[in-house]
Formats: sequence, C-alpha cells, structure tokens
Amino acid sequence: MLEARALLHTLRWRSRTQFFVGSRCIHLLDSQVCLGALRKWRSPTRSFNRVIARIASLILASSSKVIFVYV
Repeated sequence: MLEARALLHTLRWRSRTQFFVGSRCIHLLDSQVCLGALRKWRSPTRSFNRVIARIASLILASSSKVIFVYV
C-alpha cells in the first residue's frame, strides 16, 4: 500500500508540469501486489481501493498513459 501512495505522490508531482498532460510514462514497481491491483484497477481492501481510485482519477484527468512494470 505504501508503494501505491508513493505512486500517487509521484503522479501528482508529474501532473504539475505541462509535459505530463497527454503523455506516456513508465513507472517501475517492486511490489507484485501493488502491480496486480493497479493493472486490474481494484483490490479487496477498501483503503487500497481509495488510493487506486485517486490514481485512476489523476491519470484520467491528465489524459496520460501510465505503464506499470515490475522490477
């Protein structure tokens, strides 16, 4: 869950620039749980679903494409 929060903060930081809007970026993750939840856009826990919903809304609002890769 901390990896998802870190991703949310990273996307918020990136969205402050013009270059993030409508662009593509790759984000490397080291948690397979976080990667699986982000690929399906859902999780069994409510607190994790809140973070995923915030990430999804930020990506949708910026009309960008984020690719999640496991390291």
